[in-house]
Amino acid sequence: MCIVRSFSVVLWASLVLCLFSGCVSSSYTAVRDEPRVSITFENANAAKVFYDAYISQNYMRESYKGLQVQVGVTLQSPYWHSNYQYVTDNVLFNRAVSAADRNHDGVITESEASRFFEQVRSSSPVKAADSRYVLVAK
Repeated sequence: MCIVRSFSVVLWASLVLCLFSGCVSSSYTAVRDEPRVSITFENANAAKVFYDAYISQNYMRESYKGLQVQVGVTLQSPYWHSNYQYVTDNVLFNRAVSAADRNHDGVITESEASRFFEQVRSSSPVKAADSRYVLVAK
């Protein structure tokens, strides 16, 4: 009788805990795409310098030497809502063209490509490919 009663209490406690402690989470992922901008280059060297900077900015992974250890604790609210936006290759390309083509004439000159390359090289370290996911605050 005692075992049945304690089992019954545990069962009721588990049921109440499950019903009234509910974690609610929702996630929404949106894909952002746009048509690729048409661009021309002054010469082949301008195209090479631009594409080298574009690829290193968006697709190259940083190489690490030695051992890396990352420890993290995730604290989550019982009511968690997150919206993620995935940016496609066209959006990344259009951003790069906008940054490189300073006079917005649709032609990237060798000097504009060189400035863009220096800007990319001097900015933050090379981004990882998964940096395309951006958490959008509501």
